[in-house]
Formats: sequence, structure tokens, C-alpha cells
Amino acid sequence: LSFGPEDTPNYQNYIQTDASINPGNSGGPLVNIKGQVIGINSAITNPTGMSFNIGIGFAIPINLAKWVIPDLVEKGKVSRGFLGIIFQKIDNNTADALDLPSAEGVLVRSVQPDTPADKAGIKIGDVITEFNGHKVRDGEKFRMVVAEAGPGQEVTLGIVRAGKKLIKKLTLADREKFISGTERELPAKEKTENWLGLEVATCTKALAAQFNVRFQPGVIVLSVERGSPAEQSRFMEGDIITKMSNQEIENIDDYKKAAKSLTDREKPILFFVSRDGETLFIAVKP
Repeated sequence: LSFGPEDTPNYQNYIQTDASINPGNSGGPLVNIKGQVIGINSAITNPTGMSFNIGIGFAIPINLAKWVIPDLVEKGKVSRGFLGIIFQKIDNNTADALDLPSAEGVLVRSVQPDTPADKAGIKIGDVITEFNGHKVRDGEKFRMVVAEAGPGQEVTLGIVRAGKKLIKKLTLADREKFISGTERELPAKEKTENWLGLEVATCTKALAAQFNVRFQPGVIVLSVERGSPAEQSRFMEGDIITKMSNQEIENIDDYKKAAKSLTDREKPILFFVSRDGETLFIAVKP
């Protein structure tokens, strides 16, 4: 199987190679100069209209293949551990805004109902710093260790919540049993406020529908000024701001009050943003 640029998936934990991968030879071995198998050829992305042997190839690392083979042989499918969260990596600005000692760990931005994370009391805004006693440094590695632990395994998470360290125990579920989805909702404009390059208004169901986003109390981003701090921090039209540095935002008046109190702040301002039904954390320097 080969992919054109428009079909290329978000590759994670793949070996990148310039060895030719053509239609029909996916699944073949990728070997090093010693003849050792180091991966399983999987896909190629190539310029549109070019021959298949021109482009970048991707191979599944052999250690990952060795992990999934027993499951495939015994059950015909791969069983992966599942927490029930969506997380984002922590950059220096976000770490600074949260008063973290370093930009390590992952920041929980969504918790799916009735999942192990939800039942264990994991909350949006928690920072996961440890998994089974080992430090969480990289989001992709964290995703892999959770998957590899497998369904039914009891694990411990070390988290930081509002500056306090907590330990949570939970039993991982089977990823295949959970399917996530987002609900869409339903125009009008109120008074707006422009700050940091953001033009916002109190979010109404009509405005949410206009931007084709799920309604949530807060202020909705109507526009983002080019070159502004907000654009550089990757705000988008339709984002709904629900909190700013722990100040709840339910309407434009809350937003103005928070903006006034935070204008002279030296540290980055941490925005709690609802996007596509999930919570995103965006740190912006005033």
C-alpha cells in the first residue's frame, strides 16, 4: 500500500527510509547493512504524478512488530491499553504558566466519560508526570507504554493538580471498546472585545452554529489578527475561551475583567480553550 501526499497519515514511531517501497512490497523486511531485519515496510509518500520509487518510505520498527505479533497470532487482532484521555505536550510557556519545574509530562485536555481515567478521577488540566513509577517525558512514548501495557492491567499514574502531587490507580481498558465522537450544535453578534489579537464575543448557540462548533458558555473567537500573539500561539476562529489563568469566563464581561487584570502580567497567560468538543490549553505572552 502506498500513499500520495494527500493521503499520508500522521506517522508516529516509524523508521524513515529512502529505500524503494512500491505497490505490492509493503510488509517486506527493511534490513540494515549487516542484513539484520530492523523494520517492516509499510508506506511511501511521493510527489503527485511521480513514480512510486521516488519519495520517502516508512517502516514499522521491528520491536513494535515483535510486540504485536503474539496478539495477531493468538487473537487475530492487537489489544491496546486505553486510558480514555486526550493530552497535549507541554511547552516552556505552558510549563511556566502552570508553575511546573520543567516542560515534562503531558497535559490532560479531555477525559472521556466512563473510561478508566474518568473512573479514577483524572481531570482536565491534570499533568501526568509518571506512569508505573517511570517519568513521562515524551507524549508519543507515553502513548506507546499505555498501549503496550494492555487491557486489564492495573497501573499507577503520578499527576500534578494545582501544584499538588497525586497518585491515581486504575485498570486499563481495551481501546477497541471505546469510540469517541463529537456533537455539533447551532447566528447573532454581540459586543466584541479585541485583545492580544483576538476579537471575541459572548458565545451563544447561534454563534456556535455559525462557526459550526459545539456550544459552551464562554467567549467565542470571531477573528485572529495576523502576526498577533494570539496567532503565533495558534488560536483559531471558532475557539471558545472558558478560562484564563484560573479565572472562569462565561461572557464578554468576564473576559474584559480577566484581560484587565492580566494585561501587565509577566508570565504567559494560560487560556482554557474548547475546540471540537475538547479542551485545549494555549499559553500566550501578553
